Amino acid sequence: MRKLLIPLVIVLTLITVACAVADPNDIPVENEELTIKLDISKEINEEEITVNVALRVDDSFSINVPLTREESSKTYPAAITTYNVMVQESGSYDYEYPDSITIKAGEENILTIKVLPKSPGKDNPEKPIEPDNPEQPGEIEVPGKNTGNLLIDYCNVYGVPMHYEIYTYLGNTLVESKDIEGDYSIELDPGTYTIKARFTEEHSDFSLWEITRNGDSSDVKDSNFMVEIKKGENQLIGFYIKDNKVGAREYSQVVINTLYGKELLSPQNAYDHDVSVDYTIRYATGLPLMKKGTTYVDYNVVLEYDFVEMKAEFNIIAKDRISGEDVSNHYLIVPYWIYTNTDKLQGMTETKHINIYRGDVVEFNIEEELKENQSIIIYCEQFYQKSSYSIDGKLQIAYDIPFDISCSIITTDEKGNETSSYYCKYENLVFSEGDSTTITLKRNC
Repeated sequence: MRKLLIPLVIVLTLITVACAVADPNDIPVENEELTIKLDISKEINEEEITVNVALRVDDSFSINVPLTREESSKTYPAAITTYNVMVQESGSYDYEYPDSITIKAGEENILTIKVLPKSPGKDNPEKPIEPDNPEQPGEIEVPGKNTGNLLIDYCNVYGVPMHYEIYTYLGNTLVESKDIEGDYSIELDPGTYTIKARFTEEHSDFSLWEITRNGDSSDVKDSNFMVEIKKGENQLIGFYIKDNKVGAREYSQVVINTLYGKELLSPQNAYDHDVSVDYTIRYATGLPLMKKGTTYVDYNVVLEYDFVEMKAEFNIIAKDRISGEDVSNHYLIVPYWIYTNTDKLQGMTETKHINIYRGDVVEFNIEEELKENQSIIIYCEQFYQKSSYSIDGKLQIAYDIPFDISCSIITTDEKGNETSSYYCKYENLVFSEGDSTTITLKRNC
């Protein structure tokens, strides 16, 4: 079957054949040798060609095997079964390979992937763009500016490599596969993609978890993730290692993982600010001990006890590098799963996830003049219904992220009793950089 794909890049990356796995009764699965061959057309003169092939059974992961011009043939043990054949294709070439291959006992099992010169005009031939043609108005798109970035944030405090695979929306075309040990960025065409991830090797002590923007997390085992890439935008997906050995370690530790806004942390970021995370970890019974410090990167704080009560507090420290002025009010830190009850660690690792946003302090006032025995309370809901409130009308708001505001007037009588009455409520407000930091609220309740 002939496979065609729109242009991407010259280098192709692939995956390949899964070794047989023992059945529940530990009876060895019968194997046969499978040879995978790369047949490159003589018309292709490029020296560096890498093609990765994936063989899958029931959508399970396989071993990654790259084929090159120099190593164009590799042999691996394969189970006697039918594998689905998947190749990471490039628009620079055409490919011919079967959709599946059945491994047969006692036979010569060979899978050949043919790489051919691109056939002109067969993949949506483009009409030449004439800049001066009034029937074709608009800007000519510059190559490289019609894509988006997928940012993979991998909080890897144990040094365990992770393998990921990116597929097209329906999962029928492999786009990229790679082993990584930290954060990584991939440039992709706009569209919806399926992502699969796992450790490169099994680790019974740990499991790989995905963390979402709103602080939820889930085990990635047997899970696929969908992401939408938009032109000129970054899409982030985060992973971290969860410690499964409760009570088995000589110490506990807290991992500080900055997810969204990690690029803002730097001795000199894009705004010429020195921005770091200030942390205080209070621990031991009654929380009398503490560890304090600052960090620009993901960081683990080791505690002295295997079983310990712990509470974490985080703040942003930001200074203008030129004037030395404190500009911390221009950064908003949104931590998850802290400022609540203490965590009880039992010789294990607890990861605290942080999001950092640009913003400013906004002062809210009302049209009515308050009496001496009256005051206002402002409630703000931003970042997935995580609320904050102010009794002086001042709140820190992140730029360009919708928020809800509600205001109540508190009246105190001569006996000190308080009564509250709604003044107003607004939904889906947006505050952007350059907007006025003073907002007047009108009564609508």
